[in-house]
Amino acid sequence: MMTDEERRKLDQKVFEMERTKLENLELRQKGDRDKMEHHSCVNLLAFVIWISMPNMLESFTATVNAVERVAEWQKVIVVESARKTRQVGMEAATRREEEAKMVASFFSSLFVDGSLSSCLPVLLAAEGYHILLQSVSHVIITTHLSYHLESFLLTSPPLRSPAPPPGRSPYSSGTYCVAYCLLAPLPIVGIAVEDIPRADWFPGATRFFVIYSGQGVSERELRQVPALLNAYNTLYLVHAAPSALDLHATCPFCHGGKATVVQRNTWQPGKGLHLSSETLFPDVFQDLNGRRFRAVTLSFPPFSHYVSGSHKEPLDMQDCLDKRIVDAISETYNFSYQVFEPADGKWGYEVSPGNFTGVLGEVQHRLADFSLDLSIVAEREVVIDFSIGYLLEPLTFVTSKPRPLPQWQAVVRPFGGWVWISLGVALLLSGPLLWLLLRLSFSHLSMPDAVFLTFAALVCQSRPWPSSPHVRVFIATWLLFCLVATVSFVGNLTAFLTVPAYSTTLETLEDLVRSDFTWGINDFGAADYQLFKTSEEIFKGLTFCPSLVACIQKALDENFAFISFSTYLRDAVAMHFVDRNGDTQVHMARDRFFPADTGFALQKGSPLKRLFDRVLRRLLEAGLVDKWLNDLIQQHTLATRRKAAAAARKGRSGGAEALQEGLTLTTYHLQGVFLVCGAGLLFSTLTFVCELMVYSVLESRPCCANNLKWLTCFGES
Repeated sequence: MMTDEERRKLDQKVFEMERTKLENLELRQKGDRDKMEHHSCVNLLAFVIWISMPNMLESFTATVNAVERVAEWQKVIVVESARKTRQVGMEAATRREEEAKMVASFFSSLFVDGSLSSCLPVLLAAEGYHILLQSVSHVIITTHLSYHLESFLLTSPPLRSPAPPPGRSPYSSGTYCVAYCLLAPLPIVGIAVEDIPRADWFPGATRFFVIYSGQGVSERELRQVPALLNAYNTLYLVHAAPSALDLHATCPFCHGGKATVVQRNTWQPGKGLHLSSETLFPDVFQDLNGRRFRAVTLSFPPFSHYVSGSHKEPLDMQDCLDKRIVDAISETYNFSYQVFEPADGKWGYEVSPGNFTGVLGEVQHRLADFSLDLSIVAEREVVIDFSIGYLLEPLTFVTSKPRPLPQWQAVVRPFGGWVWISLGVALLLSGPLLWLLLRLSFSHLSMPDAVFLTFAALVCQSRPWPSSPHVRVFIATWLLFCLVATVSFVGNLTAFLTVPAYSTTLETLEDLVRSDFTWGINDFGAADYQLFKTSEEIFKGLTFCPSLVACIQKALDENFAFISFSTYLRDAVAMHFVDRNGDTQVHMARDRFFPADTGFALQKGSPLKRLFDRVLRRLLEAGLVDKWLNDLIQQHTLATRRKAAAAARKGRSGGAEALQEGLTLTTYHLQGVFLVCGAGLLFSTLTFVCELMVYSVLESRPCCANNLKWLTCFGES
C-alpha cells in the first residue's frame, strides 16, 4: 500500500507534469500568433502595393483605412484561435477526467465488492498513465503494491515476499490470489503478461490481470498481439460508448484449442454489469478443446519408453508409467500431446548461470510445453516449474552377483578362523592337563591315551573315562564343551554342504569407493552426473558407458559398478537380466543415496501446472502410481522369464533331472569331507613310516637300546 508521503510525491509529480503541459501549450499558442501576425503583415504590404500602384497618391487615405481594418480583423482572428485552443484543451482534460473516473469506478466495483475483492491489488502504470493511476489508487484503498510498470519488469523479486495487508490470506501455495491492474499501451502489456508469471514476486499465487490501454483500443488490436492471446485470467477494458466499457478476455484454448478474444460482459457506471450472472474470470482450463501440446523426453523405462522417433518426428510411445499418467490428465482436460526427443539428446545441465541444455533447456526456452519424468532439483526450479513429485527415486548401483566359494571349504566354514584356533589350543592343553591331574591323584594313564581321550570326546567317540574323583569336574566340563562345539559344528556344516556360500558383496557407496571396483554412469548429463561433479573422490574415478544394457553387462562381466536410479535399474534388470526362474543375474546394492522426487517439468508460470498437480494428487491418493509401476516391472520380468525358458527348452529338454539332482548330495557337496579324509590318511601313513624308520634305527644301535626301552615304557605307562 502507498504511504502518504508516496502519494504526496506522486501528486506533486502529476501537478508538475500538468503545469509543463500548460506552459508548452501557451508557447505553441504564442508561436501561432506570431506566425499569423507575420503573415498578416506580409499580406497587408502586398495588398497595399497592389492597390497603390494605379494611383498611389489618390488612394493613400483609403489604404491607411484598409490597413487599420485588416489589423483589427487579425486581432479578432488571434483572439478567437486562442479561445478555441483553450476550449479544446479543456475538453480534452475533461474527457481524461471523465475517463479516469469511469475506469476508477469500474476498478472500485471490481475490488471492493466484486469478484477480485479477496485478491491483493497491484497497480502498475506506464509513462503517461499517472493521472489514471492516481484516480485508481484513490478508490482502491487496499493497494498492495504500486509500481512504474517498466521498473517493475526490470526489478528482481525480493528474497522474501512483501508482507500481506491486514486481513489478507497468508502466503502459501494455492491459498491466495494477486490481481495486477495494468495501465499501459498494448505492446508493453504483452510483455508484462508474459514476464510477470515467470517472476517469483508472489510464489504459488493465482494471478489475475485487469488491463486498460486507453480509449482508442479495439478488439481487433487485442488479436494482433500474440502474447495477449496466450494469456489467461485476463480482462481488457474497451470503450464501447461514451459511458460504457466492454469487458473482453483472451481465451487460450476456446476456439478449437486455439487462442481467441471473447467478450465477457458490458459495464456501465451506476448500472454495473449487463449480465450480472456471468463470471468475469471463468476457469478456461476445465476443457482445453483438443489443444495439442509438445512434450520432450528421453528413453527411461519404466517411466518413458519408445521404439522410434527423434527431435523432428514424434516418438512412438510404448506402455510406460508417464504415458499412463499423462493420458489420465489429457482425458480429464481434453487435450492431446506429442512427444519428441531433445535436439542434443541430453537430459540437460547448466552450461552457464540460468541456461540449461537438453530436455531442461527445451522446456526453459519454451520449445516444449512440458517434459516427462525429471528429478526435482533446486537449481532447476529457478528456470522451470515442476509438478508435485509422484515418486521418490534414489540412486543405487549394480554389480556382478557374489560368486560361490570353493565347495571344499564347506568343512571349515562352520567356524571362523579364531574359533578354529581356540579349539586347537583347547585340544592341545586338555590332554596334558588330564594326564597331569591323574598323575597328581596317583592314577595311571599314559600321555597319548590322555590326548586321544580328549580328542575322542570332541568328535563324539565313546571311551571309558578314569574313575578317579579328582578329575570328575574337569571331565564334566570338557564333555559339556565338546557337546556344544560339536552340535554347533554339525548344524552349520549341514547348511554349508547343501546351500553354497558366496563371496562378500558391495552394499554401500563407501564399500564401493574402498574396493578395487571401477564405477560409471550413462553419459546423459543428467542429475546423477551433476551430483557426482560435487564429489571429487567419486568423480575422479567416474567412467561412462554407451547404453543401459552395455553398462549392466559390463557390471556382470567385470569388477564394475553401474550407478543409476533405483527404479530404472530394477526395470532394466527385469527386462534383460532375469533367468527363467525369475532370479536376477546381477546384484543390486542395499544402499540408497541422493533421493530426489520425480515430477513433470513445465514452463515457468505455466497454467498446466495446477492441472497436472490436481490429477497427480488423485492418482497418488488412489495408489495407482505405485500399482502401475509394479505392474510394469512385473510384466517385463514375466516377458524376460518366458524368453529365457524358451531358450532353455531349445538347449535341453526339460529340467526334472536337474531338479532331482539338486535335492541329492553329490561328491561336489562332500568334496571337503573327502579331502579331509584323504589328508588324514596321508598324514597317518607318513607318521607310520616315520615311526618305522625311527624304530629300526634305534634297534640297530646298541647304544640306543636303553632309549628304545625308555620310549617303550613311556608309551605303555
